[in-house]
Amino acid sequence: MNLKFWLGIIISLVLMVIIFYQVDFTEVVTALKSVNYLLLIPAAMILILTILIRAFRWKYLLKPVKTVRLYNLFSATSIGFMANMILPARLGEFIRAYLIGQREDISKSASLATIVVERLWDILILLLFLGLILLVTPLARGDSSLEEGLKWGGGISLTILFAMLLSLVLLKEKTTASLSIVQTIMNPLSATLSLKVENFISSFAAGLGTIKGNKDLIYIALWSFILWVVSALSMHIIFFAFHIYLPFYAPFFLIVLQAFGVALPSSPGFIGTYHVATIAGLTLLGIPKEQALSIAIVMHASFFVPMIVLGISLLWLEGLSLAQIRNISKP
Repeated sequence: MNLKFWLGIIISLVLMVIIFYQVDFTEVVTALKSVNYLLLIPAAMILILTILIRAFRWKYLLKPVKTVRLYNLFSATSIGFMANMILPARLGEFIRAYLIGQREDISKSASLATIVVERLWDILILLLFLGLILLVTPLARGDSSLEEGLKWGGGISLTILFAMLLSLVLLKEKTTASLSIVQTIMNPLSATLSLKVENFISSFAAGLGTIKGNKDLIYIALWSFILWVVSALSMHIIFFAFHIYLPFYAPFFLIVLQAFGVALPSSPGFIGTYHVATIAGLTLLGIPKEQALSIAIVMHASFFVPMIVLGISLLWLEGLSLAQIRNISKP
């Protein structure tokens, strides 16, 4: 096991200890007993629907390379997400690229490049949500300094969004010149870091090269938007299960914080980082910390358990085992 794996385990353990130290267990249990657990069934089904939406989007990203069967995309995506839940270092992304490459006879580097672009679209949509929410919604009622800070955060988020869009256009239209600039910037830094950044940018540029024409670009943007709207709907249902009725923008705000949280090193399944991000967002929305923790636990389980079951089932249908996908090495 490498240093990053153990660092993630330690971070998860420390965060969970801090979380449980700060709450009243009696109130957490009371909140969990009040849940309408039947509503978690449609919430989990909607979350599985997001995997199908991801498969649709991936189909358009891969379209210039090859027309890929939707079932294979859904299967690879499901298995990849399951792998992210139980394996370290987000190996699920590499497993997705490997599986679709094997099933559809596509270069694994090409399929991985489209996954890199897919992640960028997620970041762009989430930054858009965050910027708009922080600019126009009163998340910090009565605290003028915090409210001002959040508005600044919204402005910064939108600025980063536009900077990324500009970089996206330049990298797609002026790929060689853009890569040359990246190499010039990275040269003074360590050789290892420079190589990692350059490889990432090169993969990203390769993924951008698969997008041909404005029509496909519109479809990719549309599916990206639909993906997070559907995810927010699932979150609203979980709020209803707790008899909580938050504003329409609440799940979008929470999704952004969760995305930041799971980007940090953690144990497989994003234990700790996911929960801290969820609690932070909910308390800012006015939910008591004990109830926020209970919601975080239920939200995590509502995604974790169905993804494991779906991924394992499709893995079995593909004739593969956990041991086999664990041995898939990075490209």
